[in-house]
Amino acid sequence: MAADDSTGVAQEPAWLASDPGARVQIMEGRVATLESTHGRDSVEALSARNELAMAYNGIGEVQKALTVLEENSKRFRETVGDSLETLTAETNLAVAYHSGGRLAEATALLERTLPKLVEIAGPHAVTTLAAQNNLASLLRSLGDTDRAIALLQDTVEGYEQALGKLHPDTLAARNNLASVHLAKGDLEKALNLSEKASEGYRAVLGEGHPDTLRALNNLAVIYGRAGQPDKAVGLHKAVLDERRSQQGDTHSDVVRAVNNLAKSYLQSGKSDKALGVLKESLAAMNRENLEGDEEKLPTRLRILAILLQLNRKEELISFYQGEFSEDKISRLGLEGHAAMLAAGGLIFALAGRGAEGATFLERSADLVDGKPNLPTKGGLLEQMLSLVEQTILNKPAKQVAESKIRGGLNAT
Repeated sequence: MAADDSTGVAQEPAWLASDPGARVQIMEGRVATLESTHGRDSVEALSARNELAMAYNGIGEVQKALTVLEENSKRFRETVGDSLETLTAETNLAVAYHSGGRLAEATALLERTLPKLVEIAGPHAVTTLAAQNNLASLLRSLGDTDRAIALLQDTVEGYEQALGKLHPDTLAARNNLASVHLAKGDLEKALNLSEKASEGYRAVLGEGHPDTLRALNNLAVIYGRAGQPDKAVGLHKAVLDERRSQQGDTHSDVVRAVNNLAKSYLQSGKSDKALGVLKESLAAMNRENLEGDEEKLPTRLRILAILLQLNRKEELISFYQGEFSEDKISRLGLEGHAAMLAAGGLIFALAGRGAEGATFLERSADLVDGKPNLPTKGGLLEQMLSLVEQTILNKPAKQVAESKIRGGLNAT
């Protein structure tokens, strides 16, 4: 008879869910205690290390997670054979492979593990359903949306039977199913599923829980895609307000929420409002002297894009000179430095200052000329024009920029 591990699990406090670093510290202490009291290779210590590895994965330390999980999977198999603990460790290893971009290895591992989980734990056991959910996410990443949808529909039904319709795991699977339907272009199904998931999260976890906020963000994205920008704006504003109340003005989650709201404003044709919220966010980061350009850069680039769309040439140049000074862009690494110099060239060209734009582009090309694994000087122009076309320009603007840049290059 299949083992049943389908009992519900108590949810973490919201503060812990929103602080992955705290989770890691707690898990490291627990691992040390269990290794001391039960032994390093005990099932208890191995299971705790498994959880610690997933916490590492959650804060982006994927290689550290992989190192722990690969060793753990091997030790579990040596210690307890083809057991539920071993299969759970291998399922977690597949998740870390996925996080590390090793999709083929992750998929192959889950394809091997899932039938064994069905046999040992049962088709509707939580461990089995979690593995099935993870495999569906991989299939979606690989473009196999039809199979992903079939797996997720079965997963949602399984969670409903095992845990109930409002359990967070059920809601997460329903949200994942909505995202796959969205990827396939079935907006009606995606919207229906996302609305149900969001309502469930609000009822079970409350408005301010991180999972609720993620679900509401996803729903807002679907509203935007479905041609309902006002609803998207309303939800993105609600998510931003809640995140600000919990995390302040400059947390990375808040910065992303600001950018999402700006996108919704742009979809609804409210470029000035988009520009306003982005400038407000950037000003907050500048007031706190945050020099983490990985947080500031998306906001800066989006402001550039809007100024380009609004054709505010002088403001565009002033903003570029203030926020993309040589001192600042030199901290973006060689490729980032070169890219932002090239972007400056395009900006000056579009403002009618082609000769200055050409100077920026030549400086950019000189930075990467002869460097391994970077575009050659001769190929940089085409690459940067293509990149900027995809990110901040439309095709007509690209053609104008190309003409003016080439004219400036010929004049120097």
